Amino acid sequence: MPRSPFFFSLRWKLAILFGSVFLLMHSIFSYFAYRHAIESFYLDRVKEHRNHLHIARALTEDSFLVLEQLAEMLSIFGEQRSRSDTSRGQTSFTMLDEKWSRWQLSWGIENIVFFDSNGATIKSWGSPMPTDDATIHKVIHSEIPGHRTICDSICFQQAVVPVIGRSQTVGAYGVTRSFADIMIKYKQATGADIGILSADTTLSGAPEHPWPYQLAGLTLSDNKGLYQYIAAHVALSELNDQTKTIHLAGATYEIGIVPIQEDKKQSPLFLFINDITEIEENLQKDLQKVWLYGVISLLGSLTLLPVLLHYTFSRVARLSGALPLLAAHQYDKFRERIGFKKIASTDYDEVDQLHQTALTLAQQLQSLEQEVHSNTLTLIKKSRELAIERDFIRQLIDTAPIIILTQKLNGIILTINQAGVQELGREEHSIKGKIFDLLIPETEWEHHKKLSMLRSGEITGQFQVDGQLISETGKTRDISWLHSLFNPPNNPDEAVILTLGVDNSERSQYQQKMLTQPIQDPVTGLASYQQFRDELTIALATARRYDYLIAVLLFDIDPYEEINNLHGPRAGEMMLTWVARRLKDSLRSIDRLSRINKNVFALLISHVKPDHLDNFAKKLIQDIGASPFIHTGKNYRLNAHIGIAVYPEHGLTPNDLYANADAARLHAGQIGPGSFHCCRLSQDSQLKIEQMLNLRQMLEQAIMKDRFELEYQPVLDSRSSELHHYECLLRLPQDDGEQLLPEVFLNHAEELGLAGKIDCIAFKQALRTLNETGRQGKDFRLSINLSGKVFEDSGFYDDVAYLFDLYDIGAEKIIFEIPEAAVESHYTQAKTLIQQFKRLGCGVALDNFGVSFSSFYYLKNLPIDYVKISAPLIRQIDHTLDDRMFVKSLSDVAHTFGKLTIAKSVENGGVLETLNELGIDLVQGSLIGNPESSI
Repeated sequence: MPRSPFFFSLRWKLAILFGSVFLLMHSIFSYFAYRHAIESFYLDRVKEHRNHLHIARALTEDSFLVLEQLAEMLSIFGEQRSRSDTSRGQTSFTMLDEKWSRWQLSWGIENIVFFDSNGATIKSWGSPMPTDDATIHKVIHSEIPGHRTICDSICFQQAVVPVIGRSQTVGAYGVTRSFADIMIKYKQATGADIGILSADTTLSGAPEHPWPYQLAGLTLSDNKGLYQYIAAHVALSELNDQTKTIHLAGATYEIGIVPIQEDKKQSPLFLFINDITEIEENLQKDLQKVWLYGVISLLGSLTLLPVLLHYTFSRVARLSGALPLLAAHQYDKFRERIGFKKIASTDYDEVDQLHQTALTLAQQLQSLEQEVHSNTLTLIKKSRELAIERDFIRQLIDTAPIIILTQKLNGIILTINQAGVQELGREEHSIKGKIFDLLIPETEWEHHKKLSMLRSGEITGQFQVDGQLISETGKTRDISWLHSLFNPPNNPDEAVILTLGVDNSERSQYQQKMLTQPIQDPVTGLASYQQFRDELTIALATARRYDYLIAVLLFDIDPYEEINNLHGPRAGEMMLTWVARRLKDSLRSIDRLSRINKNVFALLISHVKPDHLDNFAKKLIQDIGASPFIHTGKNYRLNAHIGIAVYPEHGLTPNDLYANADAARLHAGQIGPGSFHCCRLSQDSQLKIEQMLNLRQMLEQAIMKDRFELEYQPVLDSRSSELHHYECLLRLPQDDGEQLLPEVFLNHAEELGLAGKIDCIAFKQALRTLNETGRQGKDFRLSINLSGKVFEDSGFYDDVAYLFDLYDIGAEKIIFEIPEAAVESHYTQAKTLIQQFKRLGCGVALDNFGVSFSSFYYLKNLPIDYVKISAPLIRQIDHTLDDRMFVKSLSDVAHTFGKLTIAKSVENGGVLETLNELGIDLVQGSLIGNPESSI
């Protein structure tokens, strides 16, 4: 029996781990807290010492200023009279003699002395003081007060102030007093002791006086012993610009020295003595408290930690002990062992969540076990049913009305259903083993090509194609084929192709029949709205050609809504049919009546005379209301509101005529039942029609006389700067020498139905240009802009193919530029025409790319070669971040789909540089080359 591993509870592992971490963190935090407290204490001491120094020097400066002021007062108010013998220089000081005693007591003056202009002492009051001739002469000659410190056993301050006569210095006063007042005030301000040390060279080197200074004064005489201790144990260099802490007789002192006057050599020194014993004791007490509280909190945490871990892990241990029951599928005992706690409980935690998850898991496992048992029984039952269904599906495939067959990758047919057998008209055994490719016409080269690509793996998945099937008798059937590559899961190496074929022969015949029938309104049998639009377009073209008038009458029938609401839609349709039958009987054979929508009809009248329109409208209203419409025994009197618009007075295009007639109809409705209104255009609208008439005349003349011209602008490769092709730009010369650009006339040409003819003219001129330059040995390609109306011209492709053959020009020499907006509105026709161009070998460019939300869709689904980015996105691309980012995205997507990008309107070097950075392939614009009339 294997030996059980030593068990060491997780709770004790975590207790030891957390305890060690707590102890380490506590030690680190306590150490840094201690260091911070000590550093803060010393920083505070430095600040306080500097503060004391500032106080001492401020008191000294204030004292010198007071002495200066007293000396200046003596020079101003002192009594000075010259005796009769002025040559002897004798002066009288009666006032100072009288007030000396009072001033000495009031000001604390030790001495006042007067010097003459030569620095000689004239008279002195008080205790005699040693003089400094250099200081006195300097004051007299510079006329600037001077300060000096006099020290012997006691130190004094002396201020020497010059006495100015009328034109020269006549002498100087010297006023002296003791430092005692300064020291007393310092003691009162700071609470610390201060002393003065005066230099004494006689003490230098004496063992009992290590410092060459004697103590000239001290605020507390008890500290003299401390001074002697300091002088004996501390070197003067240790106190330069810093303080020193001294421990003596159970007390702590902070010692510092500074010169009394910084600008004087051999100046006496201030001695600062600050008793910080109490402050240091408080610091130690605070540090002890910090350590004590930290130790107490650590011990409390370490004591509480095992208790918490024991409580937490006892629940985990209970879950651990219950898990074997779950493995033994004893779900009820498992739930009983771990218990249950309500989720709303305030002490719900992660362990409770773990318990809840375990309970949920137990419930799911129990449900899953029951479900597996149930599914096993169901699987046995379904297996029996599946065998029945398999037989049914096999029978269904055989009876399905679509061709279902499988073939190998080499085309050999493996299986075929009964519908396929019937379509081919052969026996099943004669079909199996045959090559599928022999069942489809050889002319379906695209079908054969895609099938080969599917077999070789060039096409993955499946593809659909409309084609034909050749039967045994040689007849062909229209089939819609779907080929899918299938890899059997039991043998993936033996891939097969599943082929489905739907017979569309009858549907194709029906569609052809529908195409040959006119589009009619299903209710009235009249022409529908679309048929009316087509007839109006043809009528306008004929009227323009033969120069006659046509009129469009739009009218609505009342009470259609009342009948529809009371008796239902069927009754309303019966009323409309009744009206249509009555009107067709009363109209001319050349008049075309159509139903537009609901109760609105349209009437197209050719060869109309304006003065007959009123009578025609009245007769129409009379015919409509001649007899009532009867339904369910109730008579309904019918009436109409008629709007009239006449070509060319009220419009030259189908849209204009229809819109103006409809506006007139609404106006007639406001007049009342049985009324009509002929369109009345505003002056601006009439002017627009006149301009359109003039433009139409000009365009028709230009088409008839082939006056349109082409200019050629180079398009270069942005990387190599080599010519890629020329773009043909259409121009219409005027009699005054000016040229009309396409922006001026092309939109109107589309409205007037002339754009297709202009496209053909431009194409012919481009082919002639290629023919002429080819004879000169020049070889290049041309791009031609097509209008949006080209998709509505079903014969344009045939014209293009015919002209290529006529001029013997290869189709690869032409690139057709198609506007993206036209593609968006005629997508199906555009896709068909582009595919036809590609089969010819032409290049196709999508012009003004990027202005539509569907741009990326066109890249994926249209077989175009180039995308020509819209000019507004290019002009400011070197300055506009949004344009740069958008063009970059367009370029990347175009390149992904294998298209080349063209940027037009390149007008400066900054734009060209930016386009090169974005990877644009081709560029054109005024910077590249302006349009020229010849190549």
